[in-house]
Amino acid sequence: MESPETSISNLIIPDVSTLDFLQYSEPDFLNPYLRSCRLQNTWKLAKSNGVEGMIHISVPDTQTLVERKDGLSKYTAYNIHVNGWFHAAVRFSVLHQFSETLRNRFGAKLKGPEFPPKKIFRNLDGPGLEERRIKISKYLQSLVQSPQIARDFYIEKTFLDFQIEYFRPTCSTVSLDILLADGEKITVKCNVRSSTSEVLEILCEKLEVESSRLKSYFGLFVGSPKSLMEEEGTSSSEGFDLLVIRLLRNFESPYASLQLMNQRSAARGIHHKLTLQKLIWDPRIEESLLDDRVFTRLLYAQAKSDFHCKRLRIQRKETLEKLQNLEKQENMAQFIRACHLFPSYGMEELGKCRSDYPRPDSVVSVSMGRRQILFKYRHEGQNIEEAFRATRIRVWRISSPPRPNDPLIFQFEYLLSKDTFQWITLFTEQAILISLLLQSIGSEILNEYKNSLFNDEACEKIEVHESNGHRKPLIQKADSPLIDKREEKKRNSISSNTSDSTFSQNDPLGAPIYESFSDVFTTITDTLPPYSHEMRISAVECTTLKESHFDLEVAEGARYVMDTKAVNVAAQVVKNMYIHSESPPKAFFNRLQDQGQFDSCYARKAMPKKNVVRSWYQLQTVADMEKYISWYWLATFR
Repeated sequence: MESPETSISNLIIPDVSTLDFLQYSEPDFLNPYLRSCRLQNTWKLAKSNGVEGMIHISVPDTQTLVERKDGLSKYTAYNIHVNGWFHAAVRFSVLHQFSETLRNRFGAKLKGPEFPPKKIFRNLDGPGLEERRIKISKYLQSLVQSPQIARDFYIEKTFLDFQIEYFRPTCSTVSLDILLADGEKITVKCNVRSSTSEVLEILCEKLEVESSRLKSYFGLFVGSPKSLMEEEGTSSSEGFDLLVIRLLRNFESPYASLQLMNQRSAARGIHHKLTLQKLIWDPRIEESLLDDRVFTRLLYAQAKSDFHCKRLRIQRKETLEKLQNLEKQENMAQFIRACHLFPSYGMEELGKCRSDYPRPDSVVSVSMGRRQILFKYRHEGQNIEEAFRATRIRVWRISSPPRPNDPLIFQFEYLLSKDTFQWITLFTEQAILISLLLQSIGSEILNEYKNSLFNDEACEKIEVHESNGHRKPLIQKADSPLIDKREEKKRNSISSNTSDSTFSQNDPLGAPIYESFSDVFTTITDTLPPYSHEMRISAVECTTLKESHFDLEVAEGARYVMDTKAVNVAAQVVKNMYIHSESPPKAFFNRLQDQGQFDSCYARKAMPKKNVVRSWYQLQTVADMEKYISWYWLATFR
């Protein structure tokens, strides 16, 4: 019998990634125990909105189908479930041909169990079919283990073909009703074979919005209406409310997936619908989208749904009246900003399930939002809420239940306190969705670290011209204060140094060779402007590291932002010094520590110096050093 346990390696990214937590919005990101956490299937950037496609695949059973040609002959088809939902029933010969194509396409890259061979002149009995089913399931699981194979276009297209072939549509062009969070319906026409990405492209054309941006911040979900709010029995009849149960990916057709789900749930009186929901976990990201009319409308629909479904937990009458007035005035942007003040805003409810936390066999209501998982449960007659931040989750895994009809098992290892990790288990049908949403949160954190929050459209354009042999930036802002030329030259000293003609001929990065460690750190530290919340640092767009330099720009209400390319310049300078120092790593790091530049800079920013010293001594390799340099800049400018 097939093992009920689906190990960690059955997830789509089996390797363990290490992340130095650079999420500077978290007050405890300096904790070295957090920054050394090992993450499984979490903080890796993926396609579009950072959510992988197939993360779980199984073949739990078979069914007997009739040949389409004569309508009489029967054959056995294997039921393939992807991400916890039925996807298609495929006959053995088609799966065998699929495996042969993969062998020719990937060769030695295709690792794992072999696909079961054909049985010539023999019809399999019950035990033989069961053995073949188990081998097919393990083979498909091995495909999911390899990201390079699982993300291949051929895999996505083949699984889409499996679904369409089983669905057997009667027409080629169909209409899809996509609901916004407030119940507004948008109808699009598409081909029945259109994948999720193609449907979103059509939706973007209708909304007149850039498709890449929409796919980065929103996803296409399947949901079903709620009859009652799960929290304190509050009715949700005042507003349109959906319980999302599935995030659609590119290996499936939204139309076929929706129809197959409704066919299987019709007997229970459940009718699923397609809905467009945001995949944004930090209100600051929403703030950056409020300059766009379409995104403001989409975010407003979800904020209004939270308001009418009583998920914001408004305590004061004045606040309630303010939101009502903003809604009457149709002041969407201000309404969204007002909703940002509520901690419960943007929480995606995922229903009730059993858990071993806080005690065995507890019943908890699970929500996700604000980069955390929220548990709600009753303890000794009181309603308790407990939040588990995503940045404290070290690893998670999905396991198959011991009995076929039981819900999936979702487990995550959480840092409860210093040096104390605990496994927390959920028995829920939403295990796959929770995993996909955690992937999205991880991608958002990495994107924030890489400063992708501030796109080119939102930044001021900077012109660069030659003056006295030096490149100097011009800020296109009429009300910008004049900057003292000596201060400007001082702040642009890195630019002057990196564009100097004394580059090493052997260094393709063009990093200059400094005579001492204090020279380079004095240069870097001197470029830091006085601390102010009305300034930010940006880097001029350029094609090479040699042309990168800093520019002081005045922006109302903006925070310090360090461009990734500028961070790389600082890291490469230090790396180049290490290469030419001919010193062992330990001695090199000790000499850097002796300079004291980082400590004084952190003291100026009111940062705890002991954390800096402790983190600095943890460096072991040049790669660690580069990460630390990047982390130092981001933390300082925050």
